[in-house]
Amino acid sequence: MIFLGQRQIAWKALEALARPENRAAIALAVLVTDSDTFARVERELPSLAPRFVPNDKRRKEEIIAAIREEGVDLLISVQHNWILSKEILDAVDGCAFNLHNARLPHYQGYNSVSHAILNGDKDYYSTIHWMEEEVDTGAIAFEEVTPISPTDTALSLHRKTITAAAIAFEKLLKSLKAGEEIPRRTAGGAPSRFYGKNSLKEILDVTAVRDPEQLDRLARALFYVPHNIAYQVVEGRRTYLVPQSGVAFLRDIGFALE
Repeated sequence: MIFLGQRQIAWKALEALARPENRAAIALAVLVTDSDTFARVERELPSLAPRFVPNDKRRKEEIIAAIREEGVDLLISVQHNWILSKEILDAVDGCAFNLHNARLPHYQGYNSVSHAILNGDKDYYSTIHWMEEEVDTGAIAFEEVTPISPTDTALSLHRKTITAAAIAFEKLLKSLKAGEEIPRRTAGGAPSRFYGKNSLKEILDVTAVRDPEQLDRLARALFYVPHNIAYQVVEGRRTYLVPQSGVAFLRDIGFALE
């Protein structure tokens, strides 16, 4: 197989691939990731020993060459930086899966944990789907659900979903090892929505919000340090809004609070 990805969920997947019972059934031939993650694999998961392709740019031709030269017939993407071309998917005869840490087709794109809180969802879905040329489309193979609590921030919800995403990945591995037919389920008329990478920028300023319930939801949905945090403009200066559960997180990491 070829594995493309980085960050926390991808690392959980690599740890699963390194377990002897999985390694014996599914050989990781090619790893497309950043240099730091590959160095960590060499250091902590040396039994994997894949061919390395850097993900600093798209590297379509290099990936296709590696697939052909290593005899790859399975592709799995987990938090990969780049959209994969039709030529790459064709190189594995369409046997390609992506772990999208959100519900599909409801939450295509970015910032899904924030939008799920903003939309008042009660549950959050981590999804493995068959890959198609169009991003975040394709039939659903597996889902895992994480309950959203009334005090969750975007950051705390994301941290909870790492476990659910890892379970979904394990389900995929189990089916692949058993030679089972992988499910192909459509969403059945569910609304499709794409959220852009900058979809939160225009709502970070909550100065005009007066409703306490709405303000609480915005503060929690936008609390994803160090990337996002809601703020109000008071006398020309920004006052950042930290929800109570966010205060506990900042204390845990040693952030000084007055």
